[in-house]
Amino acid sequence: MAETPQATDIPNMMGDFPGRPISRIIYVPRLVRGFFPPPDGSNQPRPGEHIRLIPVTVRVPVADRTFKIGENESPLPRDRAYFMFNYFNDLYGSINRRVVDLGRIDEHRESIGFEQTLFGNWASLGMRLPYSTYMSNSTLPGVGGTDYFFGDLTLNLKAAPYLDIASQDVISGGIAISFPTAQGVDGPFNQLSVQPYIGWLWTVGDWFFQGFHGIALPVNDDDVTFIFNSVAVGYFVYRDPQPEAIVTGVAPTVEFHANNPVNHRGAFDFSDPAGMPDWVSITLGTTFQLLRRSMLAVGGNFPITGPKPYDFEILCQFNWFF
Repeated sequence: MAETPQATDIPNMMGDFPGRPISRIIYVPRLVRGFFPPPDGSNQPRPGEHIRLIPVTVRVPVADRTFKIGENESPLPRDRAYFMFNYFNDLYGSINRRVVDLGRIDEHRESIGFEQTLFGNWASLGMRLPYSTYMSNSTLPGVGGTDYFFGDLTLNLKAAPYLDIASQDVISGGIAISFPTAQGVDGPFNQLSVQPYIGWLWTVGDWFFQGFHGIALPVNDDDVTFIFNSVAVGYFVYRDPQPEAIVTGVAPTVEFHANNPVNHRGAFDFSDPAGMPDWVSITLGTTFQLLRRSMLAVGGNFPITGPKPYDFEILCQFNWFF
């Protein structure tokens, strides 16, 4: 790999995951009709209407507690620094509207990270840190407004026991460790989480196929265990081998993601604070290889099964290879 600039390699997976929510009790004003003591202090109740605050359990996003290996990662070990931006529209709205209309909660997430190869490019060590902004237009007390949180710091160890440098075919595996650095997350959800995974990449001319398969294991059984499966198909519609070219490659990609909780299944069981749905989503995007040293990926993601944890996602990822 050292003889070929890494920006000519296959684009990274783009991803789809918004993180996991927690349950929260809010108090919703409700109009209650009945017989109430009159204001004059007499003992004869009179029919009327009163506004009361009723406790309701809802799902709300918190600082990102889960790293998913399919988010801006490649099965190939690489030397890079990167920046990611993700926008999620109407987080958990389709779930909460079963009990109350919270309005719309959106997330802007920015992440920075790096990856450094080891042992002659056969392994790598990476770290990343997300920062989330949650914006709500809700008029309910204690729900509306804007909140800012750092998420969990994640350490990622990757190794490639099979690596064909000429074709860039690879089978790799590793483990990601998410440390409980997220702000605004109470126990038992502010816990260490480990994610063993395998990845693979196969190229056929200008076509490439890649995927990741992993399981996120929190150390506390009160939190949800997730299985992640992601597969991508891409094609280089443009390549320019000239060293002075600004755009050296363009590769549209389609990704399929399945996210399945092993326990705490079911987002509508509001008595389970960790309850989560199964869902499948599709990511459509294009990666531009720039100056033979960087990649810029832009795309959108859409859940295709319900209940949807969000309406849609817009993402942008920039990788600089060194």
